[in-house]
Amino acid sequence: MITVKLKTNLIDKNRIHRGKKHNYLDLVLIENKHGRDEFGYDGFVKQGVSREERQANPDLQMPIIGNFTVYMPRADYAPAPAPAAPAPSMGTRRPTEPNMADEDCPF
Repeated sequence: MITVKLKTNLIDKNRIHRGKKHNYLDLVLIENKHGRDEFGYDGFVKQGVSREERQANPDLQMPIIGNFTVYMPRADYAPAPAPAAPAPSMGTRRPTEPNMADEDCPF
């Protein structure tokens, strides 16, 4: 699980784009180079920049608008068991193995 905390007042509203039904905001999560920091965060969040913007201005830096933390399952965590296979339907029948002990063959 990854949790994200955003400073919504730092979001550049001009970068919110309209899809067919909803508005979208492209975010980029960047991991800290040296792991978890002193505040317990594993990385930071910036708004995404399009390829055209990066090519036009290679020095363009978006502000950090949040942080994220990655939570790993505990060592004693056991995932839920897989669901059992469904029972065969009433109309199906498995072929039976012949029982040789029941036959009266001398050989």
